[in-house]
Amino acid sequence: MTATTDARSLGFLPDRLERLNAYIQSRYIDSGKLPFAGLLIGRGDEVAHLWTSGVAEDAIYRIASMTKPVTSLAIMML
Repeated sequence: MTATTDARSLGFLPDRLERLNAYIQSRYIDSGKLPFAGLLIGRGDEVAHLWTSGVAEDAIYRIASMTKPVTSLAIMML
């Protein structure tokens, strides 16, 4: 398991990070929109918050980057 660093020392508020867990759980998992979910928030090489629901610790899954589509859309709008 990945070790987490104190969220406050990385500039995050722990109580707000916990609210994300509840939101994802109620909005997506409990409603049946997603079967599993995982959330990792970090800064640099350090992990501030790690939460999973139904995801195996050794699971391998694809992570998509949305930077290019958002940037290209912004350029086209200009």
